[in-house]
Amino acid sequence: MSERCRHHTLARGPLAHVQQCASCGCVSVHLGATTVRMDAGALQSIARVLADASTRLTTTQWSHAPPGDA
Repeated sequence: MSERCRHHTLARGPLAHVQQCASCGCVSVHLGATTVRMDAGALQSIARVLADASTRLTTTQWSHAPPGDA
């Protein structure tokens, strides 16, 4: 990230905010106080993994409450 970076928002939700720099193309994923910077290809790869995980999570039969629902 350089001083010339100009970020624009790609998406925003209650827990995450994703921006991309118009100058260098770097993608910033903000999760609360944590920011992870990556290239666009890495973001697409992570998005596929999260989509797969989300699909499996919704089709899993839990014998107890899933993590985070305690």
